[in-house]
Amino acid sequence: MKLRIVRLEKEHVEEAAGLVGRRCAALRAKVPSLPPTYDNPATFSSRLPRLIDRGVGVAAFEGERMVGLLGAYSIGTLYGRSCMLSPEWGNGAEPTVARRAAEAMYREAAPEWLRQGGEIHVICALAHDAAALEAWAWGGFGRMVCDAVRSLDPISVMCGDFEIRRAVPDDVELVLPLARGLQEHLASPSIYILDREAEDRATWEATLHDPTMGVWLAVRDGTALGYLRQGPATGDACAVIIDDGTTSITGAYVEPTARGKGVATALLARAVDWGREQGYVRCSVDFETANSLAARFWMQHFDPVVVSLGRTLDPRLVRA
Repeated sequence: MKLRIVRLEKEHVEEAAGLVGRRCAALRAKVPSLPPTYDNPATFSSRLPRLIDRGVGVAAFEGERMVGLLGAYSIGTLYGRSCMLSPEWGNGAEPTVARRAAEAMYREAAPEWLRQGGEIHVICALAHDAAALEAWAWGGFGRMVCDAVRSLDPISVMCGDFEIRRAVPDDVELVLPLARGLQEHLASPSIYILDREAEDRATWEATLHDPTMGVWLAVRDGTALGYLRQGPATGDACAVIIDDGTTSITGAYVEPTARGKGVATALLARAVDWGREQGYVRCSVDFETANSLAARFWMQHFDPVVVSLGRTLDPRLVRA
């Protein structure tokens, strides 16, 4: 049956919320550590009007049944260019029509996103939706960021010639070189994330004084080999991990000379244990997919839940 593509309106919100809720329930069936909140369509009923009030969206219908949704709104600039974002609760389709619907909806939505000035289009797709991921790849979208979660089951680690301890405010001089190391790593070939600045002393001092944050150091003979930072669920991650039961990892780095020796695993194991001690039930992390070293490590320990894909458009089209 041919798909009918219509502009998303307020009258479509409840049906769209049901579609998104079913998709999130299917994801949680594969990743049980996700919060159950997002299985409930009511969770999305208050979010979806943003796609209408702040942006523009379309819906795909097969007969009288909604089978697809694609909406986006402006989030300001990304890499210095205006960006339209389609969050994971703002796109998707029934599995039987996923690729066909994605292609048809984007053909309708893209000109509207362009008219709103969007030079970069970012779509956050559920990681289990292979058909949609393939459709976006064929449409010129590349992977940018992956959000992932895991349970807080203990991680087995081998003893190393280093200790893992919690950083205190006096450790700021140990942390700052590691933060600069992370910045340099992200700017290096072939990652090339050049606009990421290392957090300054004031930011780290505030973090190290914050009891809700855990910063873990791997130390050998007074030298810091690596760090990992965690805290409550971060709003910078995808929506479906945000919950009082989620602790988010918001930074990690191991010095090149210490890699491959169990340092990162030991840091993560301590973070998992602390999360459990604090009453959390899951841990999340988000990482740039171009950061291949980090991606390989995180994917050994976490289940991917959302993949953010982006496409940069010719600015001459935006100004036309």
